[in-house]
Amino acid sequence: MTKERKPYWYMRLVEENKLEDFGLCDYRNHLQMHNLDDNDLQKIFVEYIKKNKNRYMQIHGVDVDVKLCEIEAKKIINKMEKECKTPLYVMYIADAWISDDNKKGRNWNKEETLEYVIRKEDERLKSFFEGNREKEAALKRITTFSVVLNGINLGKRCPKFLYREFELIREEFGYDNPNLRHLFNEIGEIEYTKDIAFKSALPEIVGEFYCLRYLSNIIDNSFDDSYVRQFVECAWAEDSRSFAGFLCRVIEDFPDHKLVNFNAILEMPDFCNLESKMLYADVLREYTFWNKEVLNYINTIINNFEKLFCKEKCKEIFIDIIEKYAIALFNMAWWCKCEKNSNKISNCNRIILNKMYDICRKVNNPVICQVCRGIKTMLDERNTMECYL
Repeated sequence: MTKERKPYWYMRLVEENKLEDFGLCDYRNHLQMHNLDDNDLQKIFVEYIKKNKNRYMQIHGVDVDVKLCEIEAKKIINKMEKECKTPLYVMYIADAWISDDNKKGRNWNKEETLEYVIRKEDERLKSFFEGNREKEAALKRITTFSVVLNGINLGKRCPKFLYREFELIREEFGYDNPNLRHLFNEIGEIEYTKDIAFKSALPEIVGEFYCLRYLSNIIDNSFDDSYVRQFVECAWAEDSRSFAGFLCRVIEDFPDHKLVNFNAILEMPDFCNLESKMLYADVLREYTFWNKEVLNYINTIINNFEKLFCKEKCKEIFIDIIEKYAIALFNMAWWCKCEKNSNKISNCNRIILNKMYDICRKVNNPVICQVCRGIKTMLDERNTMECYL
C-alpha cells in the first residue's frame, strides 16, 4: 500500500506487531522477490531464453534470435502489471513464451501467467498415473492440503482428511516400493524430523493460486461448496497457525478472487482453542486492509469480530481481539473515504463510528485511543464522540 495510507501510529500498530509475532510468517524461510526495473527484467527474460535454446530449437525448428527476444521482452515487460515485475514472473513468462504459439494473444498478467504454470504442473501430475483420474485427483488433494498447511505428515500421522487419498497412492506404488518415496520427492520434498513430512515444492504465490483454482474447479464441476467447507474446517483443526498464515497471504495476493470470501475459505470456523480465535482476528484484520470491496461485507466482518470476543473470559485474548477489531474499523473507514457512493458512505460511516464508540466503552488503553482518533480524523468526525482515555 502507499505511504500516504499509513499514518505513523498505524505503522506501529500493524507493521511492528504484525503476523510474524504469531509465527505465521517466518521470513527467514521465504525468498523475498522484489520488483526490478524494466531493463533488468528484460535481461532476465533474454538470458532465460538463451539458456533454454535447445528446447526452443525443438519446438520451433530454428535457433534463438536474440534480437527478436530483446524486442519481445521489451514489449511484454512494458505492459506487465507492476506487481508482476519480479524475476519469478519474468522467468515464468519467458518459459511460456518459448512454447507458446499464440504469443501475441496473451496479456501476460498475473492470473494468466500463473494459469500457465499450473497447467504445466497438472500435466506433470497426470504423468504419474497413466490416465487414472481418481489417483491423479488424490495426489492433487494431498498437494493442495500440503500447500495450505506448509507441509503435512505422512504415514500413520497424516491428516484424517487425507486417509483415503494416501491409500489410493499406496495402492499404485505399494507399501514397500521405493517409488512411493520417489513420487513425493518429485512433486515436493520429504523432510525427516520428528515425523516424516511432505512439503510442496511450489513457490508460495503459485501454491496459493493452485489451491484457489483447485477448490474453485471443485465447486464449478460439482455445483456444491460442501467440499470447500469441509476442507477449510479440517485445515483449521489440523494446523490453525499455518492455515491462518496461508489465508493472510492469499488475502494480500488475491484479494479479489471469488473464493476469498466469507462463504468460502474465509468462513468463520468452530474454534477448538483460544489461539485460533486470535488467528482468525488476524485474518479479518488483513482482509479489511487489502480488499477494496470490504464495505460490501462490513456487517459480516463486524458480526464475526463480535462473536470472537463475546463471552471471552480471558482478558488477554479479549484485548487482543478488540485491538484488531479497532484496526479493522480504521481500515474500513479508509475504504469509506475512497468510496464514491454517498449512500454507502453515510451508512458505513455511521456503523463504524457506533462500533468504535462501543469499543471505547469496553477497553481503555492507548492503542484503542490512537485508533479512535485516527477514525474520527479519517471520517472528519472529530467532535462526534469522546475518547475514554
